[in-house]
Amino acid sequence: MADKGLRDMDKKPKKLEFKVNEAQNNFRLDKFLTLKMASLSASRRKIRDHIDRGAVYVEKKRVHVSSRSLISGQTVQIIWGPDEFKSPIEKMPWSQVEKIEDVALFENDDFLVINKPRGLPCQATKSNSRDHAGPWTEKLFGSKLHLIHRLDQWTSGALAFAKSKSATERGMSAFKSRSVDKIYHCISIGKSKQSLGVAQGTWKELQHNLLKPDQATITVRVVGWRDKRGKEAILKARELGQVRTEANIPLSLLEVKPETGRTHQIRVQLATIDLPILGDGKYGTLNSTNIQLGNEGLDVEKGQYLHARKLSIPSLSIKAVADYPKSWAKMLALFEADKS
Repeated sequence: MADKGLRDMDKKPKKLEFKVNEAQNNFRLDKFLTLKMASLSASRRKIRDHIDRGAVYVEKKRVHVSSRSLISGQTVQIIWGPDEFKSPIEKMPWSQVEKIEDVALFENDDFLVINKPRGLPCQATKSNSRDHAGPWTEKLFGSKLHLIHRLDQWTSGALAFAKSKSATERGMSAFKSRSVDKIYHCISIGKSKQSLGVAQGTWKELQHNLLKPDQATITVRVVGWRDKRGKEAILKARELGQVRTEANIPLSLLEVKPETGRTHQIRVQLATIDLPILGDGKYGTLNSTNIQLGNEGLDVEKGQYLHARKLSIPSLSIKAVADYPKSWAKMLALFEADKS
């Protein structure tokens, strides 16, 4: 039986799927795909590029290592097609950015930090219907870059790239060893003083046991401490401001410092203490599709209001501060007005 997806490749990007047979057991991932895609004239170099950009999956899990050894019976998927990383983005806000200086926050010989726009994915998706941060930033910068960490699609702010493979290893090692200082700001629904139980400006440490994301829904759950499947998630949060909208909905401006790097950690931990992030339809009870704030001209946009405000990696001499998205202006004005 022929492998799925090898037809109509001249029309649009498609998800190709291949099965590893016994003769291909222990094959390197890049070698396996080069062999299976020979009829498409897919070079090993281009396949490695796809793997690096996050467009290859083994058993439905994204893989970034070209030398990954495969096991007989495994399923491998790759997003492939003409101009596969050049999806139309004319209507996207980041399409208006013309030069790297417009988004660059920090740069030295080894690293680049940008202010990632809301809605821009960090990696290719299975549908590949959207542009993503890697090639978008490379196009502005003019040369190859490597992501050393990730932000959720609707999370804006400081996102770091390495300019070489050796720098990538040092950058990823810093994140793995937790020698990175990350500060996020978010707008949450709820009374922060009540949920945090501390005075404004005082840090509150939150600890939860998180179960890794469900593969079907990519949703993280909080489980009991006795559940050995979970991993400890620690973050510190403090209130920067609290207001009520004209519809009597309490909003809190929070500063958050994650001590661990679990998937969706900030979103799920805040939701657990009744401070779901505004616009977060996955973990919040109120989201952008049904919440009405009541203030004239104040609409909630799609996606969580979560912003990577500061990024500091002392060992690599990286320090960056990201301005808020323009779409936050009216929301932030509520908190500024409350101070006056």
